[in-house]
Amino acid sequence: EIETGIRLGQRVARPFMFQAVSGSPEDLQACSRIWARDLYFEVADVPRHDPALRKDKKKIRIGYVSGDFREQATAILMAGLYERHDRSRFEIAAIDNGSADHSTMSARLKQAFDRWIDIGTLNDADAAAQIRAAGIDILVNLNGWFGKHRMGVFAHRPAPLQVNYLGFPGTLGAPYMDYIIADQVVIPDGEERFYDEAVVTLPGSYQVNDDRGRPIADIP
Repeated sequence: EIETGIRLGQRVARPFMFQAVSGSPEDLQACSRIWARDLYFEVADVPRHDPALRKDKKKIRIGYVSGDFREQATAILMAGLYERHDRSRFEIAAIDNGSADHSTMSARLKQAFDRWIDIGTLNDADAAAQIRAAGIDILVNLNGWFGKHRMGVFAHRPAPLQVNYLGFPGTLGAPYMDYIIADQVVIPDGEERFYDEAVVTLPGSYQVNDDRGRPIADIP
């Protein structure tokens, strides 16, 4: 019945839940498109980016949007990646959807970023304005349709390039998301057509893992 509803264009299942139910990439795409269409498909009066504005920037600015900059799976996987960005080429910003706490992980993450922007109390339009004002070139969506997501912020197009990564490894079904980072297991050959984003395929595994903070037992 759920699959029938999806195929009729009905909003009968949340995309994240439906990932665990459906084995059809075509139905999964349809589900995400329904939510993107019904919730955030078109935002009026969205300012467009002028490519000339970044001509004087020497470093590329990457913003990571997450509702999980705390002791949570996404942060546990990602922490080392934030720390390893080449600071001679990149500036990185945490776009925090109100998740940071007093944990050891949050403290570590605050040291890893060049800038911390808290959007937890802002509406989508105001949050997008903050990101746009920060001059972010590439905005990475670490939640997608998972958890405490901010898809509405991405619908306002606050950055020239917007990327889906890690938290929701399916298509977001949204015309304002440009790329998804994956591998050949997450998106097997031939299934790219069921993704609204352009697929960037990493060699080996798409999933980053941190090498600090989780000791490996001596006993197998």
